Amino acid sequence: MSATPPSSTPPSSTPPSGWYPDPGHQGMVRYWDGANWTQHTAPGGNAGAAATAPVPRKGMSGGTIAAIVVGSIVLVLFIVMVLAAIAVPVFLNQREKAADAAAQASVQEVAAAIATLAVDNPNEIPQVEAMGSAVWIQFSSGADDVVSLEQGVAFGGFSATSPDDWCVWVTADRGHEQDWMYSPLTGVSPGQCEPSFVTSTTVSASAPPSTTVTRESPVAGS
Repeated sequence: MSATPPSSTPPSSTPPSGWYPDPGHQGMVRYWDGANWTQHTAPGGNAGAAATAPVPRKGMSGGTIAAIVVGSIVLVLFIVMVLAAIAVPVFLNQREKAADAAAQASVQEVAAAIATLAVDNPNEIPQVEAMGSAVWIQFSSGADDVVSLEQGVAFGGFSATSPDDWCVWVTADRGHEQDWMYSPLTGVSPGQCEPSFVTSTTVSASAPPSTTVTRESPVAGS
């Protein structure tokens, strides 16, 4: 018995030759020669008929694949955004803390240098000026010192009303507080020193080159 072979082709994982259920005629079997369906058919009950032939696997459509790719990209971007939202504030907070710590350390080093020099110059108010990334301290007696500032820290200013009442401050742009000051009365605290006139003589010409040293005294009656 024969009939026109069905147009459908078995899957790429080719089964061995033999009798298989005819995909085009229910209750019939058709002979598979190992590569193609033949024209030979027989009733489904014939001996030798094999188990059900493999069903061809359907591949995913181009639209399905594109949707999966786009969905994966969106998911990855979402995860990156969530991680960034967590990590960036933490990083900025740590950077601010480090900058504040550097400013506090610098202002204490400058204050310690002023206090040390003041031991031998108890009745004088020093000249305190920025010198690049350092602070230059000099008394009229000639005693001086240069203190290097921490990275990211700059000299803010110095003010005094007496040898025992003075204040020095530094600034760190990336810090949370940014400005830190020190005075013998209050110690280290955030903020800037209040400006005040310093009544002392002008520092001698032994100041480092490129450093302009000036003093301003109150004018009588002003």
